[in-house]
Amino acid sequence: MQIEEIKNTLKNFDKVSIGVIGDFALDIYYNLKQNTGENSIETGRPVVYGSSIKSQLGAAGNIANNLVTIGVKNIFAFGLLGNDILGRELKYQLNDKKINIESLISLDKDWETYTYVKPLENKDEISRLDFGSQNFSSNESLNILLENLKKNIKILDALIINQQFKNPLLNNYALTKLNDVLAENPNCKVFCDLRNEFVRINNSILKVNSFSISKELGIELFDEKDSDLSQKYLKLLYDKIKTPLLMIRGESGLIYFDGNNFHSVPGIYLTGEIDKLGAGNACISTFAACIGSGASVKTSLEIANLAYAIIAKRIKQTGTVSQEEIIKLAEESYYNYDLALAYDPRKAKYFENSEIEIIGELPCNLNIQSVILDHDGTISTLREGWETVMHKVMIEEICGEKLLQISSDEYNRLSIICEKFINDTTGIQTIIQMMGLRDIILEEGYVQKDKVKTPAEYKAIYLDNLMYSVNDRIKKYNNGERSIHDFTILGSVEMLKNFHGKNLKLFLASGTDEDSVVAEAQALGYSNLFSGGIRGSKGNEIGDAKKIVINRIIEEGNCKGENLMVVGDGPVEIIEGRKVGALCIGIASDEVRRHGMNYKKRTRLIRAGANIIIPDFSQLNQLLKIIFKS
Repeated sequence: MQIEEIKNTLKNFDKVSIGVIGDFALDIYYNLKQNTGENSIETGRPVVYGSSIKSQLGAAGNIANNLVTIGVKNIFAFGLLGNDILGRELKYQLNDKKINIESLISLDKDWETYTYVKPLENKDEISRLDFGSQNFSSNESLNILLENLKKNIKILDALIINQQFKNPLLNNYALTKLNDVLAENPNCKVFCDLRNEFVRINNSILKVNSFSISKELGIELFDEKDSDLSQKYLKLLYDKIKTPLLMIRGESGLIYFDGNNFHSVPGIYLTGEIDKLGAGNACISTFAACIGSGASVKTSLEIANLAYAIIAKRIKQTGTVSQEEIIKLAEESYYNYDLALAYDPRKAKYFENSEIEIIGELPCNLNIQSVILDHDGTISTLREGWETVMHKVMIEEICGEKLLQISSDEYNRLSIICEKFINDTTGIQTIIQMMGLRDIILEEGYVQKDKVKTPAEYKAIYLDNLMYSVNDRIKKYNNGERSIHDFTILGSVEMLKNFHGKNLKLFLASGTDEDSVVAEAQALGYSNLFSGGIRGSKGNEIGDAKKIVINRIIEEGNCKGENLMVVGDGPVEIIEGRKVGALCIGIASDEVRRHGMNYKKRTRLIRAGANIIIPDFSQLNQLLKIIFKS
């Protein structure tokens, strides 16, 4: 990414004027308790309790709110609202954010303010209550609204059109009239987020996804991760409606097609749970601000892609994005690689009838002199079963002193939360997992806030528990009750000896504390093979421990891309290796069996950019043939 170009584009947002026309709405949330044991004196019916009610801007309002938070200063709202309590709250929130609402028309009758009321029971959204879903726009109201737009459009750099509700403000009559206004003002760039109608809007770019494309073309839903299919159907849709298209593909990124050229940006590599709620709004808002400010399509796609990724990591909340968040993610992030292949093993291509999968074209002019190897899951399985240990620690820390007091149903609910969290965060660094654990502890509220620990403290507790299992396994190995093959991936020790025999400089890299890594490698008898040294985390370094360790090795060892090979079962080492042009071998290992393919790991490793995928080192000779061309 061109970081300076991104920063310069964001700086221009305060000079841009953008209008938003469409379904301005409120999202209202509150906690609901149904089994209260209380009945109404008047009706005799059960009474339910509500608490913690809050409202936020939704639909077109959320788009306008995103424009505010990314730094656009001049925002104009065009829409209808009811002269009711919800409409007054909507106006208050828009006013509070300094959005111009002079063209937001308040109606005394025949219009209810668009609102989604979302009760939360045990933190889960239940049946939604909608206001305004039966609205029908009168031609009289629409004519007044569009006349207001006509008066203001010449000062707008961009206009975002939003349809959200079943009966949207902008019906076919309105869209036809709107087209006339836009035809007279070609300098205003238009961006459409249309829920119900695929119509040609003058000067516009239409936001689409695989579902809306498939529906409009009358075809089966296609895989958005497949870039070739996406481009094929984008072209067919363009031929039908003659409107430039912005396709949002989730973790696969964005594609823009103007009828002549395709422009695309891969998705941002994200780990853990993903929630797309509100991400499309952030994306179209940011893209419009970029294009409106005069940025190139390429830069606009990159920034909109970052905005989408930021919101996708906000779970169960619409949210907005800021310039600071965009810049931070741009500096830290990396792209997904071949997602269609990552999620579909049927597309795999193997080397000479082996189990060695080759991903794309391998780096040329390789002259491998140094090898950085991950430890856990790549060579050693001493720490296999960490998920069980983490689950135990999470439950104990979430419940605190109330662990033995909660009901079986509540315990099972928390257990499911922990299982899902571990599954969603497998493959990311432990400290980030512990940050998530702390968030869950605060959310559940069993532990007093002043007794909630830091992520580093939770990590220490988890590692202490994990080491009980590790030390027991080492003890059994030292006593002769287990062999080296019981605690290593198939063929990994033979691989180390072979690389060492070729005078390659081997580095062992781990995000675990360095003393522990050294002790485990010594216990299993291969520490002497690492002529470059054994490196691990040192103290309380801030950031991703494994990333820090790998970058330290690359810098201190003067490891250059064409001379470097990185071998590991986690995305971090693969990502860092690809950044410097190394040959990256992903080990999609099954740590329980110690041989064979783990397809979840395969997906993560291909997404991270692995050049080669192997399940273990049982086909070492074929692997050496690929690496050393011999």
